[in-house]
Amino acid sequence: QQAGDISCIHPCGQKFIDQFFVECKAYKDLQFEGLLTLKGSLVKFWETTRVEALKYEKFPLLVARQNQLPPFVGLCSNGLVSLNLWNCDTIIARGIDLHIIHLPIFLRTAKVPE
Repeated sequence: QQAGDISCIHPCGQKFIDQFFVECKAYKDLQFEGLLTLKGSLVKFWETTRVEALKYEKFPLLVARQNQLPPFVGLCSNGLVSLNLWNCDTIIARGIDLHIIHLPIFLRTAKVPE
C-alpha cells in the first residue's frame, strides 16, 4: 500500500517503510522562523505529515530543503528513538514534537531496528 512520497521496491527498505510515513518538500522559503511562532510553511507541512502518518499508524518523517540551505529530515520523538538518533544534534520545536537533523547526518547515523 502506497503511503507518502517514498515507497519501497527492495526488501532491504521494507522495515523502514513499514514504520515511517515519508513526505518530501522543496521550497524557496520554508519559513523556519515559524518554529518560534508555530506558524508558516514548515509547521504546516509537519502538521500535515503527522496527520497522514497517524492514518497509517506510522511515524511521520519529513525530508525537506529550502533554497540556499542543506536538506534536512524532520522526525517526532518516537521516530528518533526508533532510529536510535537521540545522540544527534537537532533543532527541536517541542510544541509540535519536531526534531530537525541535517540529511547527511541522518543517512550516516540512522539505524532501522532489526
